[in-house]
Amino acid sequence: MNAEELIERLKKSFNAPSKKDERIKVVLICIVISTTFWFFNALNQDNYTSQIDYPIEWNYDDSQYMAIADMPASVPLEVTGGGWDLMTRFFGFNMSPLSIALEEPANSVYLLTSQLRAELSRNLDPVSINFLIQDSLKYDIQPIVKRRLMLIFDPKEVQFDSDYRLNSPYRLSPDSITVEGPESIIDQMPEVWSIGSKIERIDADFINEIDLPNLPKFVTTELEQVTLSFEVMQYLTITENREVQLINFPDTSWRAFPEEIRVDYEIGESAFDAADSSRIELVADYKQWNAQDSTVLLEVIQRQRLIENVQLSSQSVKIVKQ
Repeated sequence: MNAEELIERLKKSFNAPSKKDERIKVVLICIVISTTFWFFNALNQDNYTSQIDYPIEWNYDDSQYMAIADMPASVPLEVTGGGWDLMTRFFGFNMSPLSIALEEPANSVYLLTSQLRAELSRNLDPVSINFLIQDSLKYDIQPIVKRRLMLIFDPKEVQFDSDYRLNSPYRLSPDSITVEGPESIIDQMPEVWSIGSKIERIDADFINEIDLPNLPKFVTTELEQVTLSFEVMQYLTITENREVQLINFPDTSWRAFPEEIRVDYEIGESAFDAADSSRIELVADYKQWNAQDSTVLLEVIQRQRLIENVQLSSQSVKIVKQ
């Protein structure tokens, strides 16, 4: 027998099942038919007990109140009835949602299911209710309130270019917003709300929209952005030698060594005047003179505004009498 003949025989064995295969098919068909008859006969019987969830819907003025937790969607019941009736209700047929009206929902946090029994019984007829599995339906509905919050800007994420500094207050427009939401959440919000934004390499006056941070869940506002504006100033780095001035010494025979100290500092460009030599003074006060080593700690006096980061080549000088 060659390969082609063997393949043909295998094909015929699949297409023409044996008598044993035929008997198995008949048995299976009989089982299916008998099971179907038993199932339909059982459904015609009365006095079956089962548990079902009867759907409900809540009705209240949602322009004045808000649910801050999921509302119960059904009432669990144990019921008794005929097989067909129980099956249809188990799968949700023949059960229009029970409408529950709440006139002042914020005055309570639950509803007794016993208050619903009479209407549920009418809707379920001919199925009868054995008992209500839950004694109450819990919910959390609160009045919707509004509140005005002041806004302030938190600059911790603002980064200026190395030569620039802030030269004005941070201004927000508008500087307040109205928020709306459930009373308990709104009451917990601060009267002043700090907002921020990541802003980098600032080297010019700034005016732009920034996003408000995410509000608590269920809280809304009429705005998503506010305008932030502020001014900046370039600072110049200055290096110069300043003469040490002696004060309160007994006479003019005392001298400082060294007589001049190198001073490095930064100054805002609007305050810088190249002709002004009195921006910074270095003072050695006789009252601070240390007789043991003849030194005096230097005092820096800034005669001009917008001066920052003053650094001295030496913090003290030696004072000796000539």
